Amino acid sequence: MTSQLIPVFNGTIANETALLCNARDLHAFLGVKKVFAAWITNRISEYEFIENQDYILLSNLGKQTSGRGGHNRKDYHLTLDTAKELAMVEHNEKGRQIRRYFIECEKKLRSMQPAQQFTDEEIILLCYMQVQMEKAQDISKRLYPILKELNSSYASKLYDIAFETFYTVTKNRDALLREATRIDQTSAIFERARPMLKSLRARQFEF
Repeated sequence: MTSQLIPVFNGTIANETALLCNARDLHAFLGVKKVFAAWITNRISEYEFIENQDYILLSNLGKQTSGRGGHNRKDYHLTLDTAKELAMVEHNEKGRQIRRYFIECEKKLRSMQPAQQFTDEEIILLCYMQVQMEKAQDISKRLYPILKELNSSYASKLYDIAFETFYTVTKNRDALLREATRIDQTSAIFERARPMLKSLRARQFEF
């Protein structure tokens, strides 16, 4: 069993659960001579890391902590992919050691996750069906008032599609997007579906 080199914890980044680590812990473990603030800002700029994708920034402005400059201390929580890249560019044994540690943490997490019930292709196909269902829902919302005004027998059917299925469709979307995070993001099927998944994920914040 791999001993803990630095704390790794669950967090949320880009509205998805991910393993994270504190950049200060990584900086200390690597034994970087440069002060933390200069090191992390330089690395972020040099390797073009993106906030809320590769790391999240936590600011303690106004909160005095021990040590010089504690009142404006900033902490960076890194994804393990970002942390692995930062470790490797140090070009030392500590960097290689912590990189292997992060890989073991990821393996441990995967071993604890329930087995995937669908193939990658099936998950993507279900996501495409979800998109079509949400389009039908949008159309039904627009048509329902018109057909109701006309006393059409189809009005009640459109009402069911537009409103009665809202909870089910929303929960189904959340479940599918959660399953989609298990797909290998370097695979061809994921690359083809990336725009669709992005638009589907964006709809999580419309309601």
